[in-house]
Amino acid sequence: MRLLCCLLACWLVSAAVYSEERVHSYSLLVDAEPGQGFCWPYFLYVPPQCAEGVDKVFPLLVVPNNTGKVDDDGNVHLQKTGKDLAGWRRLADELGCVLVSPAFPRPAKQWELYTHALDRDTLLRGSGDLNRLDLQMLATLHNARLRLAAHHIKVRPKSWMMGFSASGMFANRFALLHPEALERVAVGSPGGWPMAPVAKSAGAELAYPVGVSDLINLTGKPLQTEEARQVRFFFFLGDKDENDSVAYDDGYDAKERALVHRLFGLTPLERWPKAEKLYQLAQMNSVFRLYPGIGHEMTLEMRDDVIKFFLTP
Repeated sequence: MRLLCCLLACWLVSAAVYSEERVHSYSLLVDAEPGQGFCWPYFLYVPPQCAEGVDKVFPLLVVPNNTGKVDDDGNVHLQKTGKDLAGWRRLADELGCVLVSPAFPRPAKQWELYTHALDRDTLLRGSGDLNRLDLQMLATLHNARLRLAAHHIKVRPKSWMMGFSASGMFANRFALLHPEALERVAVGSPGGWPMAPVAKSAGAELAYPVGVSDLINLTGKPLQTEEARQVRFFFFLGDKDENDSVAYDDGYDAKERALVHRLFGLTPLERWPKAEKLYQLAQMNSVFRLYPGIGHEMTLEMRDDVIKFFLTP
């Protein structure tokens, strides 16, 4: 309760969401609703220009959260998501879009579940309130749309999504799991390897999250190829970025690691053009960009290019 009061004191909530009264703008922490399909809270931000546009239809930007560490205290992840929201709010203001950011946990006792990256263990072994976080994300977005509709705020039927590092991995993977839900996706430094939209490379099966060969076994459906080709992707990486989840057991298992090293290289930079080639071969609407002299950080130049990506028709 103290955390909620603190957040609401910092970020003005203008009216109850389900009220028929129109609002000017607001930020809101929405509680989890397991009965509605999502077991974790999320933040919803509506910029002034979105609240005021009665007859306009606005984009809905989704930013997956990334705490950067494991912790069994859900408040740690909630607080970090709230702190990060300040920067994402400014981006939403510039883009003129509604913003949604979930506060998914990343447990320490189940360290192998790299939930913020939507890794294979999360899809296979997540249970209870950690079950199928991709579906929980879909339920979160459905709930947000209902709340916005109650305020007469119209948003596009397909969302935008962006992320950097682990949240970039989440965005990349979620987009290939549920391309029907997304319009544009910006993926920064996705943990050493952008998930490939192909089932095989050089005769080898590319299982999730290296590729999509076994999606039907994990989720009940294969890659929806035509829908995925309609999504616009922007991948970006600094050429000095050595952040590589492929090297760690919470990101990839030994078999996956060996496959990535053998087929695509030992470093994120070495793999980058090979990932780009696979997206080209799969006829994806994608752009890959390298930034000289940049390590594992999102620079102002990158941010400007992300804004151009989302706003360019």
